[in-house]
Amino acid sequence: MGVSTNGILYFGIELGDEEDVCFPWDDFVDEENDVYVEDYVAHKLGVDEPDVPYEGNEALYSKCWEEKCNAIKATGCEVDYHGSSACMMYYITLTAKHFTARRGYPTEIRPKDLEVTEEQKEQLKKFCEIIGVEWKEPKWMLASYWSE
Repeated sequence: MGVSTNGILYFGIELGDEEDVCFPWDDFVDEENDVYVEDYVAHKLGVDEPDVPYEGNEALYSKCWEEKCNAIKATGCEVDYHGSSACMMYYITLTAKHFTARRGYPTEIRPKDLEVTEEQKEQLKKFCEIIGVEWKEPKWMLASYWSE
């Protein structure tokens, strides 16, 4: 067990931390009262988990998981977080403009990787509308994530 620190560079919208902000997915919880942002986003995209017990329906849940992942991937956007597991600070980013350098593994970022088109900004804006997040002008942000 050790400490992990990651550098994160993304083009997107900073949402803040769990203590300061009410997120649209805060009321979207499972039976253990855990929030899964991916489930919320998939729900907003029209993909929900089956309404049957998991046991005996594993294949159905596996298919649903694949559908959720594909639906989210098709948006070209994602919700992620920086900070730490004790204090997650969420952000929305374009998947193609989201870079992580894990401790001990440098990541090359070329100048052309930092180019953002108007189409991509519109893609991000549409994603915000779908998941119910207020639009703010996106920016390049440099952040970090620390975990034990």
